Amino acid sequence: MEWLESAASVPLLRNSWSEWVPLKSSCLTMTDLDTNSNVRRVFGARMKDLTTAKPKSKVDIVEDHLDSLGLGVRVRRVEGDVRSEPAFRHLLDADVVLCATDTHSSRAVVNELASGYLLPVIDVGVRVRTRKRDRLNGLVAELRVVTPETPCLWCRDTISSDVIRAENLPPDERHQLKNEGYIVHGIGEPVPSVAALTVLGSGHATTALLALLSEDGHVLPSGYVVDGFMGDSMFTGPKDPAAGCRCRQQLGLGDSSPPSFILM
Repeated sequence: MEWLESAASVPLLRNSWSEWVPLKSSCLTMTDLDTNSNVRRVFGARMKDLTTAKPKSKVDIVEDHLDSLGLGVRVRRVEGDVRSEPAFRHLLDADVVLCATDTHSSRAVVNELASGYLLPVIDVGVRVRTRKRDRLNGLVAELRVVTPETPCLWCRDTISSDVIRAENLPPDERHQLKNEGYIVHGIGEPVPSVAALTVLGSGHATTALLALLSEDGHVLPSGYVVDGFMGDSMFTGPKDPAAGCRCRQQLGLGDSSPPSFILM
C-alpha cells in the first residue's frame, strides 16, 4: 500500500519527528515508478519521472519529496523486503513503527515488533467498499495500535495463516490454485485506491501516533474504523489480547523468538 505510506510521510515530517525511515518492500510492489497509475498514487511523484532513462524507485520519490520541504528532518531510506531479516533489523532502531502494508505476510512480520521487541506499531489499512453493480458504498480506514498490552493482529483476526501461505506461493502455482477454487480470488491482486481515502487513512495514522505519545495514550482505544463515505466511526475489538495467542507467549523474547523471515 505504497500510496498510503507516501501520504503518511508528509504529516509525520511536518510534525518534526527527528528521523523518518521510508522502507521499500518488494512485497509491497514498491519497485520502479513505471505507470501513470503509480504517479497518481504516490505522493511526490510527477509525470516527468516516467520519462527518465531509469525511472526512480518509489522510495526515492518519497525521500526526494520530503527533502525538498527543507525542514531539516533526517530521512533514512531503506530498500528491502520487510519480511527479510536485514530490512527488519532497521525497524528495531525506531521508537514507533507505522505499518501500511497491504499483504498479510508483511503485516505478520511487523506485528512481531510489539510483543517480541516491545516496540509499538500503528497499523493502518484502507479499503473501498462497493455494493451491487460496483456502486460505491464505503471509504473505510481502519487503525490498530499494537503494543505489548493491546491485542495483536492475530488476536484481531486481521491476518490469516491461509492468506500468508497463498501470498508466498510462486505466482504460477497461486494462479492455478485460484482457478481450481482452492484460493479466494483477490489475494496478490491490485486493490482499488482513492486519493481522498489515502489522505483519510494517513491522517488518522498520524493522529493515532500523537495520541499514543500523549499522557492518556495508555487508556485510548487500540482499534477503530472510520468511514469517510458514511461519515461514521466505531471502536473495534477485542479489548484484551487472547490468552493463548503467540503475542503472549513471546512477550519480550526478542531475538530468542524472531519472526519467520524469508530468504532473499
